[in-house]
Amino acid sequence: MDNTLTRTDVTGRRIVERRHWSFSALDKFYKCPRKFWYYDVGKQIKEPENENMRTGFRVHKAMADFVVNKTPLPPGMERYGDWVTTMITGKPDEIVHAEHKMACTFELKPCGYFSRTDKVWLRTVADLLVINGPHALSVDWKTGAEPDGKYEDTLPANFQLRLVALTIFLNFPQVQTIESKYVYLPQGTSTKFDMPRSDLAEFIPQVYEMAAGLQRAVRADAWPPHPSGLCKKHCLVASCQYHGRGPY
Repeated sequence: MDNTLTRTDVTGRRIVERRHWSFSALDKFYKCPRKFWYYDVGKQIKEPENENMRTGFRVHKAMADFVVNKTPLPPGMERYGDWVTTMITGKPDEIVHAEHKMACTFELKPCGYFSRTDKVWLRTVADLLVINGPHALSVDWKTGAEPDGKYEDTLPANFQLRLVALTIFLNFPQVQTIESKYVYLPQGTSTKFDMPRSDLAEFIPQVYEMAAGLQRAVRADAWPPHPSGLCKKHCLVASCQYHGRGPY
């Protein structure tokens, strides 16, 4: 028996309410609202699991086990541990987390990732978080190659790392500066930037502005296509006029 409730407005048009979001959701939305609807809102298409995704899951779990339980890394990943040993100092008051989930409400109140009492608005995950007093290190493990600029960025530079930094600042009031890193494990390279707490004055309005674009689409139930090179091989929305060919 199906007890699914359908919400509509006065005209009978279905209302879709999206209560929470993450960087990956926002990134997919700005790349193509129509694809985002089919994959994440209407859930008519499921992202097919591929070997790159499976590798990512395995590496992230192995790195978390290495950090938390000192579990030896599997064959072929041993050298990845060098990154961890250079990032954790072992100081008495040091705080270390792996795959650390954080969330906040629209009012930027810290809350549980799956809170039942607060209305979760933004969710983030720090693959590795190391806090020493007023300084924090936030790391995002990458199992693919460093971006080559082939596809246009749809969000501001370092937006993902800054979102994680925002929730770190909210959850750890003692932190004043965050060193954020992307670590490309297969290549053995990393990129980083430092974000002081004072940057929040400029960044928070940007966060609200970017999230508002998604909310406007939800309220209007409007999901226009954004054709790009990704249409040719990376989209399963067969009903879209750009499927398999892109904008050209």
